[in-house]
Amino acid sequence: MPHHTHEIEVCTPDGRRLGPAHLADQAIRQQLAALRRARTQRARRLRAEAKAAEQLRRDRFAPATTPPTRAAWTH
Repeated sequence: MPHHTHEIEVCTPDGRRLGPAHLADQAIRQQLAALRRARTQRARRLRAEAKAAEQLRRDRFAPATTPPTRAAWTH
């Protein structure tokens, strides 16, 4: 029976230890603040990466030709 009931050990399926995880309902205020900061930073980074990928896609698949001018239509 574990004697640390406020945290659990997190491991990968192959047994590699990732570290302790604090239970959400028992986390202290500083841990919750750190979690919110980390989530905000990750969300900001993911939005920036998505924006950069969208710009790259637009540049990569932009039209290779320009539309004809109005003068070319009349002749």
